[in-house]
Parts: sequence; C-alpha cells; structure tokens
Amino acid sequence: MASKKDFLFPRSMDRTCKRHYMSDSSKRFEWSGNLVKQLTAMLLSKTADQLANPKTVLTWLMGAMGAPVFLIGWLVPVRESLSMLPQFLMAGWIRSKVYRKPVWLLGASVQGGGVLAMLLAGWKFTGALGGGILLLSLVVFSLGRALCSITGKDVLGKTIAKAQRGRVNGLATSGSGVLMLFFGAAGFFFLRDDRSSGSLLLPLFMAFLCWGLAWFLYASIEEKAGETESPRSGRHQLKHAVKLLSRDLNFRNFVIARALMTGSALLAPYIVLYSQSVSGPQMGQLGGFVFAGAAASMISGWIWGGMADISSRRVLMLASLLAGLSGLSLLLMIRMAHGSLMTMWLFPACYMLLIFAHDGVRVGRKTFLINLGSGNKRTDYVSISNSIIGFFLILIGVLVSTLHGIPVSWLVLIFGSMCLMGTLWVWMTLPCLEKLQGTATSLEA
Repeated sequence: MASKKDFLFPRSMDRTCKRHYMSDSSKRFEWSGNLVKQLTAMLLSKTADQLANPKTVLTWLMGAMGAPVFLIGWLVPVRESLSMLPQFLMAGWIRSKVYRKPVWLLGASVQGGGVLAMLLAGWKFTGALGGGILLLSLVVFSLGRALCSITGKDVLGKTIAKAQRGRVNGLATSGSGVLMLFFGAAGFFFLRDDRSSGSLLLPLFMAFLCWGLAWFLYASIEEKAGETESPRSGRHQLKHAVKLLSRDLNFRNFVIARALMTGSALLAPYIVLYSQSVSGPQMGQLGGFVFAGAAASMISGWIWGGMADISSRRVLMLASLLAGLSGLSLLLMIRMAHGSLMTMWLFPACYMLLIFAHDGVRVGRKTFLINLGSGNKRTDYVSISNSIIGFFLILIGVLVSTLHGIPVSWLVLIFGSMCLMGTLWVWMTLPCLEKLQGTATSLEA
C-alpha cells in the first residue's frame, strides 16, 4: 500500500519507480523465441484492427455503399461495447482453462471470419441491406475481439518479463503504424479522387490475411500452465465483481480513471465526421487520416512503451493530458479553418495528435492492469473493468443519441474535459506498480 506521503505527493513515487527500474541489471530487452512470436502476432493483429477500423475505414465503406446514416452511427458503439461487455460472462469459463492460448486462437478465428464477412458484404451488397450485413459482421468480429482481449494479457503476463511488457506493447503499436503508413500513403497519393466502395475492399482483404498469419504465429507460442477455477454462475460472478470493486482500492480507482479516459476514443469520430462534411467522402481524405493515425502509432509506440516499463502511471497521466489538450485545440481549429484551403491538412494533423495520445492511454492502462495482478486475479481485473467500460460506452452512446441536437463543439469540450479529469484522478489515487510489486523480471504462472 502507498504511504500517506505518497498519496499526497504521488510524483515522488514515479521518481522512485524510475530509480528502481534503472538500477535493475535485468532491464535490457532480451529477445527470445516466445517474445518474437508474441510481438509479431500482436503487430499483425493490431494492423488488422486498424485495417478494419470503424472510425475511418468502415465509416467510409458504408458511406460509399449508400448505407443509412443511423447504421453508420452504430459502428463505433457496437465494436467497442461488444468487445468488452461479454467479458464479464466469458471470464468464468476462461478461468477454468489451464492454458489461455487456445481461447485467443478461437477469438482470432472469429475475428478473421468477421472481416471476411465484411469483405463479402462490401463486394456483393449496397444500401441498407449491405450496411446491415456489415454491421452484423462487426458484431461477430467484436465477440472474437473480446476473447482475444481477455486472454491476450494473461498469455503476455505468463510469457514476457514484467520489465519488457510495456515495450512489447509499444513495439507492436509502432510496427503496425509503419505498416499502416503504406496504406495511408497509397490512398492519399494514388486514390485521391476515388469515391467507390471497391477501393476499400483491399484493406479488408489485407486484414483477413493478417489475422491468418497472426493465428499461426500465436499457435507456436509456448505457454506455461496457469491457475484454474471452476466456472462461476452469472450471479456469483456479479457478486465477485462487486466484492472486488469494494475491497480493492487500486482497481476501483483504475476503473474510474479508465472511464474518464474514454474521452480520448470518443473524440476521434468527431474530427473525422467534421472533416468529411467539409471535404466530402473522397478516398484521398481518408488516406490522409489513415496516414496520420499510422504515423502517430509508429511514433507513440516507441515513446509510450519504454515509459510504461518505468511508470505506467506516468504514461496514463501524460497521455490523458495530451488527449484533453488536443480536444481543446480542435475547438480552436474549427473556428479558424472552416472554409480554408488548409482544412485538408489541419484535420489529419489534429487527428494525429489525438491518436498519439490515445495510444499512450492504451499502452499505459494495459501495462498498469497487467502489473496490477497475476493469474486469475488478472483475468478478473481485465474482464470486470472491460465490462464496466463497455456498459459505460453504451450509456454515453445513448445519451449522445438522445441529445442529437447538441453542438459538436460541446461534445468535444465534454470529452476533452473527461480526459483532463482522468489525468487529475490518476495523479491523486494510483500508485506506481513497477516499484511496489516484486522484481522487474518475474513471470507469473
């Protein structure tokens, strides 16, 4: 537990964390067969995720297909909420498994099948029917994503040393950014004026191939046997979640911080939608956003990953602060750039800043949660926190839909303020786990 002094002056905890990390003789990044396979599989899965991104690629595809606006509006809520909400029920079944890798492989297979269904929907159908089939395919994809999310952290914790987990996450994020740069550049320079849906089928096909390659690599990872428990009923699982939240102060504070930091994800669609209303749905502008997001991911992974191994708490604070400031910058940009010839460049630039910050939030919270617990307790942390955030996102979506007449600038201000409040909450409540828990090189069973 953190001392009273650490709570009142939490920045000292980060300085202690850094000294502890730098003085550890095992801080070097040691390559192994498991690490290479894990890193490459994560890189491919992250790339596939970006190639089927609902904020950009799927939104553009459904628009080109002539799908109704109300269907397009459900893309992000469906992907995000269904990737997290089911984990609450999945956790009981997963805890009974000695090995978690087969569950990840099942999730990867489901996601690959979902992407293939999206590809076929964009190829064969148009209008409301095509949009509906694509949305149903996204539902299937999201359920597979939930399986991979809840088990991937377990496998990472059992196969990669604590002092290397943040950098593995960061390298995978940066590597996927490099791969996405090629697609973004191709879309921007070679398909600038293309408005057809056919040009957007290629990234979905590439996403399908990435999932296939990731599956074969992940299957060869050597995983140690871990803790097991008998499957729990839904009622027992709910009681266990309430008990954990009420008794585990660090976990409860983390969930509150993560809820506030969802503003970094909720901000992104408003940049894209506003840009689309100004410049139209041509492929060139989409390529600009994909290129900007990829460049941000490529840079952010190297920066945030190493910092997370020293202090994931500090990464959460800095990234959330930057996300909030990017939202305020967007408000200023809307006033200055409307009708300007520079709009085509300014919006992707703001989007790049936000994605850089959002990647930091993701790397920080993943590293913090992995280090917060081990074994089945980590599985509980992941499943419960993801389910709560999924439910929270649905509430936000319903609220925004109800207040559909609210100005975009107000929403940007609200979501940006959430990020700033998240920064303050982390600073006040969360400890530096990299110092408080064990040695930096321990692996959990």
